[in-house]
Amino acid sequence: MRYLSFIFNLLIVALIVRLCSKNSSEFFFNPFVTYVNTRINRALAFLKPILALPEQLSLIIIIIFIFLFKTLLLSRLDYNTGITFGEYIRCRPSGNISEHSAILIFSFLNTMLFIFKLWSFYILVSLVAAPKRRGRAGEALCFFTRPFSSLPLIFQPFVLLGVHALTAFSASVVGVFSYTPEGSAEIIPLSLTASPLIVRFIKMVWMGILSLSDGLMMMVTILFTCIIGSVIAALMKKRSVMTLCQEGVALVLGRFYRGGATGAGLDFTPIIFYFAVSIGYKMISSFVTGQIRMPIQLPF
Repeated sequence: MRYLSFIFNLLIVALIVRLCSKNSSEFFFNPFVTYVNTRINRALAFLKPILALPEQLSLIIIIIFIFLFKTLLLSRLDYNTGITFGEYIRCRPSGNISEHSAILIFSFLNTMLFIFKLWSFYILVSLVAAPKRRGRAGEALCFFTRPFSSLPLIFQPFVLLGVHALTAFSASVVGVFSYTPEGSAEIIPLSLTASPLIVRFIKMVWMGILSLSDGLMMMVTILFTCIIGSVIAALMKKRSVMTLCQEGVALVLGRFYRGGATGAGLDFTPIIFYFAVSIGYKMISSFVTGQIRMPIQLPF
């Protein structure tokens, strides 16, 4: 179900970016952007006689329809309503709102959190990218993370922390947080709202940092998918798929990408990078979760 939600969210992101684009043929020479935009343009051309509306309004209606369809489908498939921050903290609907409202609100928060995590992935990729070199996958990522990618790099971390913290605060208004220790099925309630305002603000900042660090998990997930996809494509002799996966690996590794076999004929850099980032994510997630759970004593 998680992958189904991922596909719907990715489609919504592509449509939102297309909605905000002034020119549908922008980055025409980028094959990744061109492929997506061509499919969206064909869908719009097919729906134009049916909707009989301007293009921008048609896109808004399509985005709303896909969002509602995603929400309804996942709820019918008994997908657990809630959003996750880091590895151990989850927010579920409180009993103060109706079931239908909870499903709709948390589906919206899930989509927004996906967009913000994609922005986190973008800034992480930008930090490890080779200087003055951006491949086709990098151009496509920059295109699909607009308007965030258009901001000056110095402002991006602050904007990112702000939107993640705001999402955590919004979740705290309509839901309840819980903590699940590693290797345990026990669910421990977290009281983040019954605190003084300054303590709540600090907790929400930590929650924003925890959510921001989920970009690392997106990074290792994409890297793992590209590595496995490249191996399968090589075995099935699918050259186009293998090229796509290799560009994905190059995007994630950035300056650490070597682009070929080394040493005894194999390059273990992607594997080493995967485990290093995974360990780093686990350490950051554990540390920040500890800070969130730790009581804060005010001097006044």
